[in-house]
Amino acid sequence: MISPPQPATPITSDEAVSRTKKFAYGGGGFADVFIKQIINSIANPVFQIALGVSPTLIGIAIGVVRLWDGFADLVVGKVSDRSESRFGRRRFYIAVGTVWAAAAFVALTWFPQDAGATYYFWHFFAWSLVFFTGYTIYSVPFAAIGYEMTSNYNERTRIFAYSSFFGGIASLAVSWAFAFTQLPVFGGTLMGTRALGIACALVILATGILPCLFLRERGTAEEQRQRARETKPLSWAEARSAFKLKPYRIVLALVFLMLLSAWMVQGLGLYLNVYFVYPGDMAQAAVIQGWAMTGQQITTILGVPVISWFATRFGKRRTLQACLGCMLIGSISKLYTFHPDRPYLEIVTMALLGPGTTAVFMLCQSFLADICDLDELENGQRREGFLGAVYLWATKLAISAGFISTGLVLTATGFDRDLGMNQPPATILGIRLLFALVPAVAVTIAIFLVARLKLEKDDVAAIQRALAARKSAA
Repeated sequence: MISPPQPATPITSDEAVSRTKKFAYGGGGFADVFIKQIINSIANPVFQIALGVSPTLIGIAIGVVRLWDGFADLVVGKVSDRSESRFGRRRFYIAVGTVWAAAAFVALTWFPQDAGATYYFWHFFAWSLVFFTGYTIYSVPFAAIGYEMTSNYNERTRIFAYSSFFGGIASLAVSWAFAFTQLPVFGGTLMGTRALGIACALVILATGILPCLFLRERGTAEEQRQRARETKPLSWAEARSAFKLKPYRIVLALVFLMLLSAWMVQGLGLYLNVYFVYPGDMAQAAVIQGWAMTGQQITTILGVPVISWFATRFGKRRTLQACLGCMLIGSISKLYTFHPDRPYLEIVTMALLGPGTTAVFMLCQSFLADICDLDELENGQRREGFLGAVYLWATKLAISAGFISTGLVLTATGFDRDLGMNQPPATILGIRLLFALVPAVAVTIAIFLVARLKLEKDDVAAIQRALAARKSAA
């Protein structure tokens, strides 16, 4: 199995993270990605195509649920920061969220036969709301415990490399969820979806519980309780104090921008394949789309150890800029590769996007661990839960905004569904330009933002020395 590299230089015992703990956090990363993606993978194929629920209603349900999920993150983050128990501040919530999400997914997939589209919509909406509440209870403390596993600058990158690696595997697994429901052994979508519910619940339980079993927060139980007592309640003043941290604002802006631009044009690739690359040939369009997305997922997974190696030797900022440069080339290349004369070059384009996507989310998580130290120095609190929750909220807001704007972008090109394969050349050109240039512009801005992110290894070491001096004086 490919795994992120271990440190080439010695790490002091209080900073080292064992391979077992890294694998445990990686297992939690698998559960994190699996939980948040699994409903999207079956929403339209099962509830819209098989059960007849309106796609508009499905979209509204997902949008409302994820909006609730985002705001619940802030509450759960602050609650876990202020929790005192013999299990620490995080592990109890990780365990509860794992069981909650697993049970809710079983309930979501066990719907009655021939109940009607209206019933199926409300069933999907209600249990999705319950499911994502469980996900919030799991995901925010899970992210927070990762930020506080070590104070070592490079070890933090390696920890999130494991999480990203196994998260990529989870994405591949989720992409086969609907195919699983169609296996002949189940005799139909109803029983196939029920079987999927049980199988996914077992996967969630087996991987989501690993951080709870194998990970601990740094420090003694009394030190953990002291951190909880020093954390202030949720308020606007608390939020403002976090946003005063320039590196934090940059990381949030970077992730929001990348997700918004990606989701804004994500669906345009399929339209190009159907209406331009393979006009009217849905089967061929689906095949090339599948191979292109598989290529991106493969480079996403294989890029993890490479990115981790470069980040620990040349710095997170340089590595992130290099990966964004690769993504910029891939984005611009869409103008050439998405073409009837050379359709399989799409795979190369999408493969170029994988490392950039991996680097953004893996290294931004590592930067967040460093920002938690800066936050403690500037504001006197260890509030990994809250800072991580705002980060998650920003990602969900970006995805929601991008998802909503996709239709507006397509409409702006003049696309008319009634024209079928007879779309005007100007419409096809508009789709090609937006598909390539929107993410290209976003990546260019992202490279500029990363250049302003002054949080290198020496900067973090200075922050930690100042914290140690303050604690010694106290």
